[in-house]
Amino acid sequence: PVFVVHGTADKRVAVHHSQQLEAAAQAVGANVTFWYVPGADHVRAAAVFPDEFETRLVDFFCGALTGCK
Repeated sequence: PVFVVHGTADKRVAVHHSQQLEAAAQAVGANVTFWYVPGADHVRAAAVFPDEFETRLVDFFCGALTGCK
């Protein structure tokens, strides 16, 4: 499983790259979760939305791993 987080204001890596990755992953049925973070720059999702970032990350790992409470 892969969790991809991409800020929509990222100027280092254009968001269309993640959108292309998402389309390719869906085409082959890969287990990939995407979260596009409105207004976040490169690696700033946790700073912009810390509570939502934590919730999404915990939910992802609980869905991907066994023994999660």
